[in-house]
Amino acid sequence: MQGNTTNPSSESELTRREFVATTLSAGIALAASPAGAGTSASDPGELLAGDIRIPVADGEISGYRAQPKSGSNFPIAIVVCEIFGLQEHMKDICRRFAGEGYLAMAPDFFCRQGDVSKLEDFNAILQVVSKTPD
Repeated sequence: MQGNTTNPSSESELTRREFVATTLSAGIALAASPAGAGTSASDPGELLAGDIRIPVADGEISGYRAQPKSGSNFPIAIVVCEIFGLQEHMKDICRRFAGEGYLAMAPDFFCRQGDVSKLEDFNAILQVVSKTPD
């Protein structure tokens, strides 16, 4: 049988962006409503939580932080937002970590290019994400 005789190992490797763009379309439904993404069981009255501005070399980026109201020297957890930006689910993960005694911060890595959490069109989200430098 004659056909494509290209050796798969000789093909160029996918870049990280190509890999992300390729695999996201398959998992979009799961990512849009993550399993077990209920609200935090922590009492909000026991936490300090809210939006923050994080200083960076050329200004500030937005983010979210949560920590226990009392105590100090908390272990730190950095919560990395998914392609859909800093949505309520990411904020809830911060609150869950705070409920376990952590200072949790979630920087919004896409904020300089646009607020992807407000976009509904997947192609528009990909446009914003593709403009964000590594």
